Amino acid sequence: MGSSVRPQLLFALLVLAGCRREAQIRPPDDRSVPISAVGAAVAPRLTQLALGRYHACAVQSDGAVRCVGRNDYGQLGDGSTEDRSRAVRVGAIDDALEVAIGDYHTCVRRVDRTVSCFGYNATGQLGDGTHIDRGAPWPVAGLEEAEGLALGAHHSCARLGDGTVRCWGYNGDGELGDGTTVDRATPVRTKLVSAQRIVAGSYHSCALGERGRVLCWGSNMAGQLGDGTMVNRHEPTRVAHVAGAVDIALGFAHTCARSDALYCWGANFQAQLGDGTRDAQLEPKKIALANVTQIALGFAHSCARTADGNGHCWGDVRAPLDKIVPDVRAISVAGATTCVELGSGAVRCDGWDFFERLVMP
Repeated sequence: MGSSVRPQLLFALLVLAGCRREAQIRPPDDRSVPISAVGAAVAPRLTQLALGRYHACAVQSDGAVRCVGRNDYGQLGDGSTEDRSRAVRVGAIDDALEVAIGDYHTCVRRVDRTVSCFGYNATGQLGDGTHIDRGAPWPVAGLEEAEGLALGAHHSCARLGDGTVRCWGYNGDGELGDGTTVDRATPVRTKLVSAQRIVAGSYHSCALGERGRVLCWGSNMAGQLGDGTMVNRHEPTRVAHVAGAVDIALGFAHTCARSDALYCWGANFQAQLGDGTRDAQLEPKKIALANVTQIALGFAHSCARTADGNGHCWGDVRAPLDKIVPDVRAISVAGATTCVELGSGAVRCDGWDFFERLVMP
């Protein structure tokens, strides 16, 4: 990146800024986040964080979005392509409900349930019908009633209020789930009847369906679709042997789901599946960690919070988070970065020595 500040440090500093304002790390579809706070005449606080491999963004309670990190293609939304070591406000956004991040692009879901995106657009991942990079928010064409977002490396998806899913952008491995491998510059309907939640990895996508079924599509180079093969799937395909799932998380090429137990599958070159091996698994494998309440996956590592409040991480993890961390309220993971929020409100990230803090103005 253009600045000398490491991306992982930026992610951590953004989390620390949220800690200063007593914000919790929340999943983007957490219904406890009050949307009535948008526009309120109070000091803004962070209501949602999105951590990416190279940049990070936060939604504030006043509906503003601030971003920090790499900005080569305008993915910070401030109208420039200058990398930022301090958070900058995304232009023309004061009604955000959710922000989601890809490798070099960003999308925001707004109060009216439309979606605006900015940044890199070579494969149409901004959904505006062009391949023009945008340094400021631009509306996704024809998309309404969005209830959730999921961004991969170069593709984007939105879950609508009726449970259907629309995706756009890169589709070389079938990431859009429309039955083709044709890139799309505007949203297309994924062949999925009813999704309760959508999640994106770098080059694959998954959804929680009815009765806790897990369906995945896209790249399957390491078995991350969990159907027993290494064949890419161009439309949603049911994951084997997992039912009643209540949560799912995706990494670069591995996937985990939480139901009656924790199950993981896909790439395992850094022991990120937690099964005691480094062998890829083409179908879900039950992991010996009980009472999991939250899962979060990075590029080549995995983390979980258990009901006793302990945080556990495995795979390519740096100290001090390579040990069990007690009193964890929430875990956030992106790329090689891990941040845990403790019950005290303090945040620990990866073991970096934080000599500066990011102040959200």
